[in-house]
Amino acid sequence: MCPRIGQTSAAREPPAAPRALPIWVGVLVAGLALYGLTANRGAQWQDSGWQQLRIVRGELEHPYGWALAHPLQHYLGRAAIYGLPIEPAFAITLVSAVAAAIAVANLAALLLLITRRRDAALIASTALALSHTFWQNATYTESYALVAALLTGEWLCLAYFVIRGSRRALLLGALLNGLGIANHLLAGLATLVDAGFLAWTLRKRLIIPRIAIACAACWLVGACPYLVPVLRALIQSGDASGTIHSALFGNYAGQVLNASVTPRMLVLAVGYVLYNFPGLTVFLAGCGLFMKSATTRSLRVVWTIQLLLFSVFVIRYSIADLYTYFFPIYTLLCMFAGLGLARILGSWNPRQARVIMVLAAITAIWTPIVYLVTSHVLESRGLLKKMVRNKPYRDGYRAFFLPWGCANDAGERVNRAVAAAAGEDGVVLVADHMIGFGIRYAQAVQELPASVQVLDIAREADAAQVSRWKARLAGFLLENRPVVLVPRDRDRPETCVRAARWRRVGDLYLLTTLESDDE
Repeated sequence: MCPRIGQTSAAREPPAAPRALPIWVGVLVAGLALYGLTANRGAQWQDSGWQQLRIVRGELEHPYGWALAHPLQHYLGRAAIYGLPIEPAFAITLVSAVAAAIAVANLAALLLLITRRRDAALIASTALALSHTFWQNATYTESYALVAALLTGEWLCLAYFVIRGSRRALLLGALLNGLGIANHLLAGLATLVDAGFLAWTLRKRLIIPRIAIACAACWLVGACPYLVPVLRALIQSGDASGTIHSALFGNYAGQVLNASVTPRMLVLAVGYVLYNFPGLTVFLAGCGLFMKSATTRSLRVVWTIQLLLFSVFVIRYSIADLYTYFFPIYTLLCMFAGLGLARILGSWNPRQARVIMVLAAITAIWTPIVYLVTSHVLESRGLLKKMVRNKPYRDGYRAFFLPWGCANDAGERVNRAVAAAAGEDGVVLVADHMIGFGIRYAQAVQELPASVQVLDIAREADAAQVSRWKARLAGFLLENRPVVLVPRDRDRPETCVRAARWRRVGDLYLLTTLESDDE
């Protein structure tokens, strides 16, 4: 066994180390109950809907590149479909719920191992569990909950190696990071830090070269679900540069390599953090980051570098759903918050420390109330209307500002309305392709007849395209087929065919006539 790596003593001797497994199991069960009960049950829109559709169809490769394929989530989703006798969309979403519960349990066990304080571990893990973005991604089909589960698993393994000298934990950590790559390339930032830590342990002779080689082998095994299909695509296409570009960036090279940060991006980043942690968590994270504690120096360096890397990457990453990429940052903040709270409880005046602990606990569990009040106030005053938009059958304020997925059933409502309006041989025109994923999912699981045509129709097009669309619509009318429009805005049935006349049915529209002149 290798020796422990120099620990910094706390100001006050911590209590005897409690067992981590009971708290891990207890937090896991609580997380499973929370996320399972609040998970979205049906078809979803946007990237979540696209992932559901690809998983149901068994389509591993992503049209936008291998970087967006998320093979580990894909295979787990496929396993959930076949292993759970429930709605496929719900089964796939439960992968996120289970992964999020594991991540919270890992964080609680990690903090207990390091600080020996159940109170600090439970409060910090609760703050993570009830934070907006973490909770939201736990209740939709997203890959970020798996990111957190694997990342916190790595940290736990690293702590066992540093504190108890377990080489097996080091090997398991390498395997988990490889699986992280197989799930989402965001794990590559942790890979860089892990590689640096491994080189440091070699230089300090804390491990022998054979262990480092074994770690590399474990990493490769974990990354195989991603590396194998990419290698197969490379062999089949013979296009090395194109395949590598697809594997690293997909269609988003400009966003990934963006080096500029605007004031708006900084303001949004601060806003995201404060909305997720409207209490003492950020203050406690600062205490954990800058105050000396019982954490070994090597662990603090690893986690501080990871926090810096993830923060720099995310803040200058210019994509619409940027807030989802804050997942590792929030997890690190809660980990540092647990360290900070443990330090305060162990070194401050007992009365002051109790006040901080009570306030930290209250502000960790009051977030559902904060989210409900925020949603209600914004909706009642009509604020941020442009952001939430006017999508059919969706309450945008609830969908955006409430984290629990069960608050948003727009996908299921649209699918029911489409099925009723289209009948057995109708035509469904989708003006927003992000909504179309949920409708195509319904067709893939036979909730919508296969004889129904689902087509993406543009709002703007050149004259030739408009002419072709007008001819197609005229043909559908001659065949007496219902033509249903799923609009981008529920109050505005806009398509490139200006001559089309529509009759509103709920939040959808039925084509009635075509005028002779588009003008």
